[in-house]
Amino acid sequence: THVVDCTFLTVQYSAQFEVRVIQPRDLGKKFRELFSLIGSVAREKGRVLITSNDGFAASLIIGFLMEARMLSFFEAYQYVYKRRYVINIEAGHIQQLMEWEKTLHKDDIKQYFQCMCGANYWALLKPFDKTEQHQNPMPCNCEYTDNSECPNVGCGPFLESMRIPHPQFRDAVLHWGFTQLDNVQGYFGKCEEYNPFQGKLPQKKDGAEEEKEEEKKREGAEEPDSNDSVSSSLSHSASLNTSIAIASKSWTVYRCRKCLFITHALNQVQNYAIVTNINVTLEVQKENQKRKKREEEKQPAVVDTC
Repeated sequence: THVVDCTFLTVQYSAQFEVRVIQPRDLGKKFRELFSLIGSVAREKGRVLITSNDGFAASLIIGFLMEARMLSFFEAYQYVYKRRYVINIEAGHIQQLMEWEKTLHKDDIKQYFQCMCGANYWALLKPFDKTEQHQNPMPCNCEYTDNSECPNVGCGPFLESMRIPHPQFRDAVLHWGFTQLDNVQGYFGKCEEYNPFQGKLPQKKDGAEEEKEEEKKREGAEEPDSNDSVSSSLSHSASLNTSIAIASKSWTVYRCRKCLFITHALNQVQNYAIVTNINVTLEVQKENQKRKKREEEKQPAVVDTC
């Protein structure tokens, strides 16, 4: 869907793809520009092709993997090399990547988190900022109809639902930590968008269904119990209120596809709200990375370079 052109050639295929031109000069200055693009494309479920004629594309991808997946230069290089063994990185770019690694690790990463199964994991680079509106992280146990400040709708019912497949999980609140996009490193590749009321909202009946109901009434079908009618009306009202609450939120909430635990949320100005309930050590997160690496080695390549 997108092409990052790092050559000095005339831009082609601009009619078929969205093309971004990055001149291969100072590698370090281009990292954030590329990462912002890949992040936005990933949220749209697109793909990015990075092309160059001097190894600059491979250098950019290695730098991206170092930050996004918390890899060392050597680990990121091995990842790319196994997928395209003909890469040839200039000595100057290697030096810049080594400096980039020092930049990534100059701050002590003290907090690591994951979902219930560890398929998605993330780290907070710096402590959460203090806010005047609420605690940060903010504990929440809201119901579907509550007007809470958290990104989600129905944190309380969600926590209750987690206790069925995960009886060892006993947290009474969901902790939401609010921070900037560049203050979080990790992997959310096994997440999906979460709608707490998806598939439960009342559906509009089509003409055929309405006609069948009218025919049943004409044939003297038994009228529904009045209590059932009231219950149905209340359910419809609650569903409608919930759908309105979801629509009014400026956040998109995500959960793990495997364990279904909520991981994070993104809002329209690219701020993160990460869930901090499951705090783990650095050693545990490294094990998650190794497991993910073993899974990726069994799959076809995702990143393409020229």
